[in-house]
Amino acid sequence: MALSLLPGRCKKSLGHFQPRNLRHVYPAITQLEGEGFPVAVVCQTLAVSRAGYYAHARAGANPREQEDARLRLLVRQIFWEHKRWYGARRTAAELAARATSVRIGMSFSHATRQAR
Repeated sequence: MALSLLPGRCKKSLGHFQPRNLRHVYPAITQLEGEGFPVAVVCQTLAVSRAGYYAHARAGANPREQEDARLRLLVRQIFWEHKRWYGARRTAAELAARATSVRIGMSFSHATRQAR
């Protein structure tokens, strides 16, 4: 029996090769482009639009990602300055003492776990 590529008729394991979030696919395309593979062929193989890839490449990191990266570095610095004893509450207090603005939804416990 031949594999049908119609929507809803794909073999079950075929979906495991495509990440849910395209942000994870674009760096791979960039790397393959650097190795000499044509972007059109790579995008077609990975079922990603070229326009979407080029728009992502032009845009760079969005402001929220830049802010998260900045705060992640600060949290990591505070975590190691205090010999890995500070948890989420003390880290938040230390950021407030340093007059660092923090987004309301920022998860300090998650950032602290990433600092380890």
